[in-house]
Amino acid sequence: MTTPRPSRQDERKRKEQHWHHHLLTWKKSGLTQAEYCRRNQLSIKCFTYWKSRVERREPSMKLVPVPVSPVREKESAELSFVIGERYRVEVRDGFNPETFEKLVRVLSRI
Repeated sequence: MTTPRPSRQDERKRKEQHWHHHLLTWKKSGLTQAEYCRRNQLSIKCFTYWKSRVERREPSMKLVPVPVSPVREKESAELSFVIGERYRVEVRDGFNPETFEKLVRVLSRI
């Protein structure tokens, strides 16, 4: 009894898996394509062909970690002054009294 021949689709899948494995291994290796192919006895032409084929199918998008600062809850004002409908002044702990005096003087002239 003979073993059935793999279908073209099965053969194509096998080749894709073979090259996909080599492409992933190459990326992790840090080697140039030529050096990786030499060490693994691969055809550089086939390697380049499969690399471009895989890159066309798979987007080259990469995830990049973005540092995120913790979100602080909005601090409530210790003192709040509403002057007409145009101004609202909020004063929190640790304010500079001289700066506040200057602000009040400027606002009183308006």
